[in-house]
Amino acid sequence: MRLSIYSIVALSLVLSACSDRISTPTTATGSERIVYSTLDYSRRDLPPHLVCVDSSLRLVADQGIGYGFDAGRNTCLWITRDTVTLRTSFAVYDDRSLMTSQLGDLTGAGERSEDQYPSAISPDGSHIAIYMHDTANDLNKLYVVDVRTRQRVLITDKLDVQAHTCFSPDGNRIAYYTQLKVPPDQNEVIAISTIDASQRVTLTAISDAGVDGFASISWSDKDRIAFVDASAVYVINADGSGRIQVASPAFSPAWSPTGDTLAITASNSSDVMITSDNGITITNLTNSDGVSEAFAHWSNDGKRLLVTKWIGDMDHTIMTLEEIYIPTGDIRVIASPGANGFYLK
Repeated sequence: MRLSIYSIVALSLVLSACSDRISTPTTATGSERIVYSTLDYSRRDLPPHLVCVDSSLRLVADQGIGYGFDAGRNTCLWITRDTVTLRTSFAVYDDRSLMTSQLGDLTGAGERSEDQYPSAISPDGSHIAIYMHDTANDLNKLYVVDVRTRQRVLITDKLDVQAHTCFSPDGNRIAYYTQLKVPPDQNEVIAISTIDASQRVTLTAISDAGVDGFASISWSDKDRIAFVDASAVYVINADGSGRIQVASPAFSPAWSPTGDTLAITASNSSDVMITSDNGITITNLTNSDGVSEAFAHWSNDGKRLLVTKWIGDMDHTIMTLEEIYIPTGDIRVIASPGANGFYLK
């Protein structure tokens, strides 16, 4: 479970192109969409596609080879990588128009395309966050990019690359893990910045992000932020007050649409759980022996969760995307291979 998501993306997208192995049923017109990546790590000759289906699992769009990384209300941030040049290309899939905006290579002078990675997309899809490793200066930079103009704003050049970033519900701010000092005199914090980098504040100090680059921060509509520190999930107000430990060991926090319930993954059992009272009461939704389930994403009505499931070593297995109906505990398979699924609302 300790494989970095950035390594997973690189391994997946560096593969040679192959023929389309995805079934293509009649185009659907349903209102609810699910977008996911067709990950099969047992087949290294089969690179992932980004696929969108409706609630009946009929195909809406197959965007081709790529990996979905984060989603807003109606949009999904995804990436592709040229298998020859290794150049990374970003794109935003807009479910309202069933169209993709190709952003291409977002590197600047002296930066290498193969050293850029996705991080997050704003709720309205107007901005994305990308991580760039500045090889020449050995700096980990976080940029916010305007999707329409492709203009970049440097948020920090001391990003902790283990940890995923997160936009605020209004899309005007971004929360991220960063280092105030240079190792070995390391002082890590979670910081909040406006997307134009005009204002920055420290949210809270942490001892160790240690979350392998995915699903580290979740920002609720009630201005509460869930985050990971030293293998535990905490909740804190966006003004820095009221820090509470919710669960340990745990990772992958995700707020429900109303901001009342938090989904997490227990590290010791790899079960997906929910709590509505800051961890006083925790309900195990999966409770599966010998199976790993993680990376929960909520439906708009707050009654369903998409989770990624696998057995054994993540790096050598077929991934399965499942949907949990919370009121009854019923589980249905969305796709196999399939992983990292999002509802487009």
